[in-house]
Amino acid sequence: YSRTPEWPTTHLDLPGPTFLDYRHQLRKTHPSTERNLPRERNKAKRHGVEIKRLPHPEQHHEALHQLYDAHYQRLNQQPFPYQPSFFAQFAGRLGHTADIYAATIGDELLGATLLLYHGDSVHLPLLAFDPVRGHDAAVYFNLAYNEPIANCAAAGFRRLILGRTQY
Repeated sequence: YSRTPEWPTTHLDLPGPTFLDYRHQLRKTHPSTERNLPRERNKAKRHGVEIKRLPHPEQHHEALHQLYDAHYQRLNQQPFPYQPSFFAQFAGRLGHTADIYAATIGDELLGATLLLYHGDSVHLPLLAFDPVRGHDAAVYFNLAYNEPIANCAAAGFRRLILGRTQY
């Protein structure tokens, strides 16, 4: 093992263009995880969680920064290393090669994840969620795995590279 100041990333090769293809593959290697997927997705639906792309992240830069800072403080005992302007400039600088997906109940922001696109791969480098409000609604698993897997597979991407804050 090598020492590193960063958590490693991992990748997930998607088997086909649907979430069902992923579930079939997962059933072979992790049957209990596959059986738990419908429970997680239904729990989010029951709580009214919506996970969708933020078309204008700059309009939510303060709320996104607060969410990421609280998440980073909780897990790393230090502030989020970027200023609120990071989210305000994100879409403008990266254009169609990046998105922010948000988990909300109504207008309440419960979580967010960044997606960076390159070729047939999507990198999810940063995730944040509110552990209190998001726990009962299964925000973490749906925002970190289920929805990105479903959306990326349907869009034709073949590999997800999962980032440091998804440990």
